[in-house]
This record gives sequence, structure tokens and C-alpha cells, in this order.
Amino acid sequence: MKKSVIILILLLSLFLFIIVLYFTTSKNKMNLNECYGNNIAEWVYTTGELEYDTCVDKNNKILFKNYKNALKKIIETKGSTLEYIKSEINEDEINEKNYNKYKDYCLKQVNEESTYYKDCEFIIHFTEVFNNNFK
Repeated sequence: MKKSVIILILLLSLFLFIIVLYFTTSKNKMNLNECYGNNIAEWVYTTGELEYDTCVDKNNKILFKNYKNALKKIIETKGSTLEYIKSEINEDEINEKNYNKYKDYCLKQVNEESTYYKDCEFIIHFTEVFNNNFK
């Protein structure tokens, strides 16, 4: 009798441990919005860019189909401007944690006379769409 009670308590403890572990690790996963349909037209109309794969979520917000590829692409196409901003704000390369700092810099520091104005317009729009990818 004592043995079965001890085994039952151990099994219940293990079960509770697994439940706690599951919920703890699932909180660390990034929640991403999901695509419900293509909507490349809005992105192309706003930015003129065809090379970013976009879609819309259930609320008709534009998203990047793959936000990591979108980050690679903006680094590839707007690299010199991003490097300039990176040096100005003393930040890491643009990523999913700091992209709003790049947007803020463009909004506050870059005006129409700046060499970086056109790229900053694109970066602002990019970060707004990029932000839509996250819940």
C-alpha cells in the first residue's frame, strides 16, 4: 500500500512538472500572426518593392510571409543607410528586437534634405509591416 501511494505521488509530481515546463517554455516562443491571403499590391503600391513576400492576416493587416527573410532583404538593399543609423544610435544590426529604434531614428532625425531620406521612408514603412508580424 505504501509503495503504491509513493508511486502515485511521484507520478503526479512528474505530471505537474511536465505541465509547468510546457507552459514555461511556450511563453518564450514568439507569437506570430498568420497569413490568410496574398496582398502584395499594397506593399508594391506603397514602396515600389516587388522582392518582399507579403500577405495579409485575418484582420487584413499586411505581413511578411517570412520576417527573417524580410530582415535579410532590407539589410541587403538598404545596408549603407542601416549602417549609418546603427552607428548613430550605437545599436546592433537591425533585428526583431531593435527594429523600432531604427524607425524612431528615421522619424526624429532624418528630414527631406538628408541623403538618407528615401531609405528612411522605406525603413519606416518596413518596420510598420514588420511589427504586424508579431501579436
